[in-house]
Amino acid sequence: MNIQEKISALGHSGSAFCLFRMPGTDVIQVALGLFDEEEKESPCFIIHPFDLDQDDVIRMGADYLGSIEGVDLNLLQAARTLSNKIKQRQSISDETYLKNCAKAIEEIKQGKLEKVVLHQVKERKTDLNPSEILLKALATYPRAFVSWVQLPTGENWIGASPETLLSRQGNAMQTMALAGTKTDEKIDWTAKEIHEQALVTEFIGFTLKRIGVKEIRQEGPKDRSAGHLIHLCTEMEFKTDIDESIILSALHPTPAVSGSPRKEAMMLLKELGMEQRSLYAGFLGLRGKDRSDYFVNLRCLSIYEGFAKVYVGGGITKDSIPASELDELEQKSTVMGAILKAHD
Repeated sequence: MNIQEKISALGHSGSAFCLFRMPGTDVIQVALGLFDEEEKESPCFIIHPFDLDQDDVIRMGADYLGSIEGVDLNLLQAARTLSNKIKQRQSISDETYLKNCAKAIEEIKQGKLEKVVLHQVKERKTDLNPSEILLKALATYPRAFVSWVQLPTGENWIGASPETLLSRQGNAMQTMALAGTKTDEKIDWTAKEIHEQALVTEFIGFTLKRIGVKEIRQEGPKDRSAGHLIHLCTEMEFKTDIDESIILSALHPTPAVSGSPRKEAMMLLKELGMEQRSLYAGFLGLRGKDRSDYFVNLRCLSIYEGFAKVYVGGGITKDSIPASELDELEQKSTVMGAILKAHD
């Protein structure tokens, strides 16, 4: 059985799993089997939703964690079956988004916060099944962290994230501040986009120092491509013996996906009824003994029979123009929307 056949077999297995590929590699890995309790010693694949409730965190890899080439499909018979309680997320209309955007700008101008990240859920038709969509994502976005998560509920999520939340090798750590979006490298960054990216960089630096990180090396901001889009990125490196779980809890969610100040932004999201994002803008990744890699779950979609819901978001500041923000979300939706088509 070749790799494509194994991917298809996993999708039809009736089991919870995660298929993933690290950026810049060709190795597809698989996590099978759920840990019943928090696992702090064994390597595992962690799926953390946007919500901060630790009870919703899923840890996979209890039965198998490794290359897809080594998967014994007999393991699927022992893996925990799905509950088939799929919850479809509500799409967010342009009208609702524009209304929320205007409200957010008003709150920002009153000095209640500097930035908030609003999102849309756009429905798109597709004739492809999840395994076909995953294969297209793998081929289309070689520099992204590509994943297919089938949750215990039966819900399927596929993503191609450009953003590292935390990478660790020994006690050497890396993270990044990624914000701002444009489609042409010849276009200059606006003051709004530069300010938005600086807020994320400042938050990460302040937060790391607050929990005890002594020295942080920064590089950027510089352009970083993600599909046909370009973002502003500042890369940050540091060494520490602080447990990575503490760092993750401190960083998530960064202002890149929530807003600034974080507390006030989260309160506004709740007021607008936009805090329930499921896996969108959460994080997921592989935790190991010597190395761990976690990615913010951006450029993602949830898949149902015959259609998908594409999740996109953008930062709102005092300089935002609602119609322009809506146009930016439409551009972002084409990143994942493109892989929903049977033919390019």
